[in-house]
Amino acid sequence: MKIEKYFYGVCALCLLLSCQQVAKQVDTPVLPTKPFEMGEVVITKGPFKHAEEKETAYLLELEPDRFLSGFRSEAGLVPKAPKYEGWESLGVAGQTLGHYLSACAMYYATSGDERFLQRLEYTIDELDSCQQANGDGYLAATPDGKRIFKEVSAGKIYSQGFDLNGGWVPLYVMHKVLAGLIDTYQYAHNERALAVAEKLANWMYGTFQHLTEEQMQKVLACEFGGMNEALANLYACTKNEKFLALAQRFDNHKAIMDSLAVGVDDLEGKHANTQVPKIIGAARLYELTGSKRDSAIASFFWHTVVQNHSYVNGGNSDGEHFGTPGQLNERLST
Repeated sequence: MKIEKYFYGVCALCLLLSCQQVAKQVDTPVLPTKPFEMGEVVITKGPFKHAEEKETAYLLELEPDRFLSGFRSEAGLVPKAPKYEGWESLGVAGQTLGHYLSACAMYYATSGDERFLQRLEYTIDELDSCQQANGDGYLAATPDGKRIFKEVSAGKIYSQGFDLNGGWVPLYVMHKVLAGLIDTYQYAHNERALAVAEKLANWMYGTFQHLTEEQMQKVLACEFGGMNEALANLYACTKNEKFLALAQRFDNHKAIMDSLAVGVDDLEGKHANTQVPKIIGAARLYELTGSKRDSAIASFFWHTVVQNHSYVNGGNSDGEHFGTPGQLNERLST
């Protein structure tokens, strides 16, 4: 036992020292922990296994062609099935497909169940067809999305917080799709998913690169999910500097990030759901670049939300909005 402990201790020390040398070369932080790989942790019995089996059955009940319906129609192709109801039949169409890709990819990596791989391959092939039909890398199910982004690219930008040029959070939805594509590449090793993601990100770069800082801030006023995180992850996969530059533009939402960067809690009254993904993106950019600003933003946000904005059950908002720091007793609605 003593020999084993000594052996593992030496190995850990060697690994840490080698990581430090690499970090010095690329000027990025040394992270003391790493997540388990999918498949390293297996649920074997009990209520969690029961829940896993229920989730598996549910994922297999869902129909890819219904998720793809809006993507096909917006690309000028005939849908193969009607849209799902709820969000998918409204202006935020397309986001659920991104979540579905992520779920199937992660469960395939965990279980090796070929049924999920087949669904992923089919869905990615369909998305590839839609992207080719669009012709410029654009890929979305947002109603009237092409008109919206054509106006944005021309500098005509307006938003009231949850709309961009009249479209309901189109970048929020696009983030979910991009994240799903990246998960499909990373967990299911689907190279075409990465290619589709790269084409979409290149389209985004062409759409936003020439906007002034003032114009970009107008874009960022509309909820955009964790676009900074997804683009950072895509940069990590491809080493394409354009994707890092675009991630950093999305990371620079001054109305939120500037105060957090200097340790000022200016969250009261702000939509909580909108801010959390941005901060996760800042943390990811810190991991990749060593940015002290991103480190300060993520660290301060974490501590101030946990200590000053969180209820005992872990929630941090009422009606999806932050309140006065340290005053929660008067904010207990249904």
